[in-house]
Amino acid sequence: MIAWSDPKSALTCLVNPTNPAGDKYGRGADKELHRDHVPDDHTIIVTKIMQPWVGPQWRQDSTINSA
Repeated sequence: MIAWSDPKSALTCLVNPTNPAGDKYGRGADKELHRDHVPDDHTIIVTKIMQPWVGPQWRQDSTINSA
């Protein structure tokens, strides 16, 4: 495994909130990460599969809701 910031990496998978710790990046953090730190030829896959465990408000906090 290499760091996402390594020039040889071409793909990063971001799980938000993390599993199993449950740490959660704020709404839009994935967009900020891509905009501010990721080269144009790098791909990020963002999965929100653990989002329902945040609580009943998970849809309001989802990036999907920020369109």
